[in-house]
Amino acid sequence: MSAAKSWQRFEMKTHTLPLLIVETHPIQYRAPIYARLEQLRPGAVHVVYASDHSIRGARDPGFSANISWDTDLLAGYSFTILDSTLSHVPHGWNGLKGRGLPALINELNPKAILLNSFTYRYDHVAYAIARFRHISIWMRCETQDQAFPRSPLKSFLRSFYYRLFYTGVSMAFPIGSLNRRHWLRHGVSLHQLRDAHYCTPDRTALLSLRERNARRQSIRDQLGLHQDHILVAFFGKLIPKKDPALLLASIPYLPAEQRSQFALMYVGSGELQQDLQQQATSLHHRDGVSVHFPGFVNQKALVDWYLAADVVVLPSRQAGETWGLVVNEAMQAGCSVVVSEAVGCAADFCGWERFRTIPIGSAQHLAEALLDLAHYPRSFTWAATGLENYSIDSVAHAFAAAIDELS
Repeated sequence: MSAAKSWQRFEMKTHTLPLLIVETHPIQYRAPIYARLEQLRPGAVHVVYASDHSIRGARDPGFSANISWDTDLLAGYSFTILDSTLSHVPHGWNGLKGRGLPALINELNPKAILLNSFTYRYDHVAYAIARFRHISIWMRCETQDQAFPRSPLKSFLRSFYYRLFYTGVSMAFPIGSLNRRHWLRHGVSLHQLRDAHYCTPDRTALLSLRERNARRQSIRDQLGLHQDHILVAFFGKLIPKKDPALLLASIPYLPAEQRSQFALMYVGSGELQQDLQQQATSLHHRDGVSVHFPGFVNQKALVDWYLAADVVVLPSRQAGETWGLVVNEAMQAGCSVVVSEAVGCAADFCGWERFRTIPIGSAQHLAEALLDLAHYPRSFTWAATGLENYSIDSVAHAFAAAIDELS
């Protein structure tokens, strides 16, 4: 293992750091929160990463490709990287061991430690040290109780484990409704909760209406779409969990005279891509519906593809879709959205104007939802007000307020 790497924007004037954030690796939708938090509470936060494989590039089995994000995930806040040698996405308990973490905690002497997962030995090391040293343990994770089907025995054992573990948690930050219910169900009190909803950077925020329209039209021209085409898109990993084939299966349920009004698009890659392309060829020959496969698109360019789409579909099975951040990104760009009942964020967004929830695996209900949403004119801002509570700034302020409570 390599020596720990760190970057300091501040000099520790005392031997106490308010908050140490424990992360497995730099993540594109969490790092901006820490940069904003550093602006709000300068010098109050340090982030420790077990690995930097997401920056250097590592094979992501979900995308079936080597992935390296094209945005700077280490800018604007202080951090330490414990291991710069890992070349793959870690798996299993020993995937991240936590070497170097005890020494760093001893050096920084934090008042609170924020955990974002409890998957690896690394996470457990941080938890154990915090309990032993009476450091306040905070937690923000996406755990909920409906993501997987479970037997009564497995549910009981899981619940017992969480209740035991959460006795050491002093503050929790729910990402959404199902996550909040999970905390309350497993022994965390209401007064210990501080909402910090799941969020992604809004890459449309600084774009004018003219720029949004221009970017939208550029992609649609590239795809050969007409003005009246309704572009229905899937974004993400083309894997069984997300059931991307349901979008293709929904087309025969549309009225024959309206099918040519729709075009489909898969932005992403994965093990199902070849099979989906074969199905798409058959669909085009049979119904005249064009299906486009741009492949994996990195973060900086991704916003243009959302702007080009009219409806985004996430029809996941009940196999661990605890939230579905593509939904946030889609609504930031003004897309209408259809998700299955297995997608965690449905509990939060189900009442929104252009958001529809369908039964798992129902191609017919998906077709009905697409017909329903096709009546809405394209709007880039229909969800803007609601998404203010699902923003980087909102979450950073929630952490800042919690830090103030440490004083």
